[in-house]
Amino acid sequence: MQVVGTLSIRDNPGLRLLHLDGLQQVTGDLILHNNPTLVTKDAFPRLRRVDGSVVVEANGQRDLEGFGVLDQIGGDLKIAGHDGLRSVSGFRRLIRIDGSLLIQANTATALRLPGLSRLARVEGRVQIENNTVDTLEGPRGLLSVGGSVELGDNELHVLVGFDQLGQIEGSLVLADDDSRRVVEAWANLLGVGGDLSIRGLPRLSTVAFLHELSRVEGGFEVAANASVESIRLPDLQRTGSLTISCDPQDCRLHELN
Repeated sequence: MQVVGTLSIRDNPGLRLLHLDGLQQVTGDLILHNNPTLVTKDAFPRLRRVDGSVVVEANGQRDLEGFGVLDQIGGDLKIAGHDGLRSVSGFRRLIRIDGSLLIQANTATALRLPGLSRLARVEGRVQIENNTVDTLEGPRGLLSVGGSVELGDNELHVLVGFDQLGQIEGSLVLADDDSRRVVEAWANLLGVGGDLSIRGLPRLSTVAFLHELSRVEGGFEVAANASVESIRLPDLQRTGSLTISCDPQDCRLHELN
């Protein structure tokens, strides 16, 4: 079966089980919104292609399962507005998103994305914003992003899972997070095609996680990070500009090389 246009399943407080066994393609968007008891594990067992976006928003599950044979998303994958979502174990065959990966406004102790471990390429941007999550584990197989990677206004203590990401063709922005203490996610990042901004992370102590970085085509800014003590960029060969600053009353920076 093919849905020509958008498939929208929304605002169903009692809907728990959904079995669209014959569905193989949606030519528009697939939207699951505000279905607080819906279990997605067996909902779309033969769905291989969505030409538009997949939006999973404000549903009640703790584990976002299913979508086991989906290997093409023509638009965005948006996971947003969940209270208690702990794992995304679905989407295990997805290797490419032609739009953006958006993870927004989720609340949980930990949010892990093991189902996206084969995701190698996002053509658009990766945006992780406004999440209240102690630990966030990203898509560990991600190799490149065609747009920007933006993390901001989260309450994170641990961010991991981007350790295979080598190229960001847009900008990398890590900003405005009062709780981030550990950023270990960028160990193999080689190049940023736009700007790189690390700003407003008062508990960040080091940028050692950028030790493989060799080029930033735009501006490189490290600013307003009161706890940063050491900045070492041993492999950086090229940047459009470099700005390093902090409040003189709070600044702990004592080493730059």
